[in-house]
Amino acid sequence: MKYLIQWARWRVPSEDRAFEGKLEGRITPAERVERYAEVARLRKNWKPCPEAWSQIQDLEPFIGQRIRVQFWDPIMLALEDEGPYPLHADCQGIALLRHKQFLQAYLMLAHIEILPTPRGCSPERFLERKSELECTLAPIAEVVEVEIFTEPM
Repeated sequence: MKYLIQWARWRVPSEDRAFEGKLEGRITPAERVERYAEVARLRKNWKPCPEAWSQIQDLEPFIGQRIRVQFWDPIMLALEDEGPYPLHADCQGIALLRHKQFLQAYLMLAHIEILPTPRGCSPERFLERKSELECTLAPIAEVVEVEIFTEPM
């Protein structure tokens, strides 16, 4: 079973990602000001939409399973075989926590095994360890694919 997240419904708009996905052309100063103003407006009004809550329901079958998780990075638009390494982990649940005033959804992971590829980078920057929850959190906003892992025969 595989679940592809086509839209990061849990991702809060941010200036850091204001131009993510823009591949061509220079950004003019006026475009930069306009885009940052739009991000500020979207951020002020952001809350989880109905589709974000649906993603949580869609991910529930992965709880209690060994899963493969692939995180998203914009480099993957241009270079498919680059980006964060996938990982295997036991999915212990889904957590809803406040992060910088915004409600965020996380996969609760244990027994993580990072799977390096010939090209790419570590997914560690996406993982947040929570000793009080006795797990590692993976923000759903940064996940692009979740799959139940089955051992090859």
